[in-house]
Amino acid sequence: MAAGSEITASEVISSLANLVTKSLVTFEGGSAIGHYRLHETTRAYAREKLVESRESERIARRHAEYFRDLFERAEGEWETRRTTEWLAAYARHIDDLRAALDWAYSPKGDAAVGGALTVAAVPLWFQLSLINECRGRIERALATLGPLSSGGGRRKMQLYAALGWSMMYTTTTARETGAAWTTALELAEALGDADYRLRALWGLWAGSVNNGEFPAALALASRFRSLAATMTDPADLPVGDRMVGVSLHFLGDQTGARRHIELMLDRYISRDYRSDAVRFQFDQRVTANITLARVLWLQGFADQAMRNVKNNIDRALSVSHMLSLCNALAQAACPIALSVGDLPAAERFTAMLIDYAGRHALDIWHLYGKGFRGQLLIGRGDIDVGLRLLGAAIDELRKAKFVQYLTAFLGALAEALAGRRICGIIVSAID
Repeated sequence: MAAGSEITASEVISSLANLVTKSLVTFEGGSAIGHYRLHETTRAYAREKLVESRESERIARRHAEYFRDLFERAEGEWETRRTTEWLAAYARHIDDLRAALDWAYSPKGDAAVGGALTVAAVPLWFQLSLINECRGRIERALATLGPLSSGGGRRKMQLYAALGWSMMYTTTTARETGAAWTTALELAEALGDADYRLRALWGLWAGSVNNGEFPAALALASRFRSLAATMTDPADLPVGDRMVGVSLHFLGDQTGARRHIELMLDRYISRDYRSDAVRFQFDQRVTANITLARVLWLQGFADQAMRNVKNNIDRALSVSHMLSLCNALAQAACPIALSVGDLPAAERFTAMLIDYAGRHALDIWHLYGKGFRGQLLIGRGDIDVGLRLLGAAIDELRKAKFVQYLTAFLGALAEALAGRRICGIIVSAID
């Protein structure tokens, strides 16, 4: 970024070394690649001098173009590099990414650079579970994406897929993800992009599940599975089995659901590279075990279900992916612990869910946590406070049109109200 007609690359290196010697720049050499950092006072002085030199816009452009190139390289490496190594290399650049995008969409910026950088940065946002940030940046990129942009069709497809992904757990009306995923699917089919066809089918399937449209979900899962059978990636077909298993679970076919989930767990190949959290939102083994635990509970194997839950939470913590952890807590750990009557476990899991979902602005799961907290209080005898919490969560979920767990919460609410009425009748009889 610094080298040019007035200063050569070798002079930049010499000057930087001189600044380190004078303690004006700090060198961090703990990894294979060295990193340099300015002290805050030095940073403020240098920024002031940069503005005075009237070079700030030129340097901002070079900075944005450099990080566009870096994140395009990162996007390619995500396919082949271990996820932990990939994150170690690129997560540290999140603030540079933000600064580059802020400039790109400023009045003096370059929206084309911003669009390319936004697309390339999607895997990082997904891996770091930065859902709201991802959605905001994508909406900005789509608003400025011209019809004649270079690679416009493919970029538009990628942006709409990421938009659908990022809207799935908000409670606002923006959670209508079907249009985004449908657009992504249409573009993928027009471009002949099988990978994004799978992603879009997964998104439409997930939206159907979340909205309680289970026959439609099964049809989409079957389409995904049929397409996956033609793909070269051995992990895709097991993902399709998981989707079919989840659909059957919600349709009441627990035997069929268990067969598909166990088939998926037997065939799925966990990889050190290209985490499927980027393509299909979650760690796939964690997500499959969510459904298996629910099926085991419904089939009467409560002890096995709880063992599965605890092992699954440990796995979700080990992969350091917040969406996968919150999904495991919300969809299996909290409700199964409450159903089994293991209140200490329910307390721990609910506290984790409320904490993590709140910190990462995962609105729907935060509401789940409040609902589970209400059930927990009811189970411990604090019925009035528990009913208020549970009722408020139900109202918010209804407004958000997120119906997947609404029926279960309504059942818990009815049971608690009936229990309070029976207790009142007994007390009146005693009096």
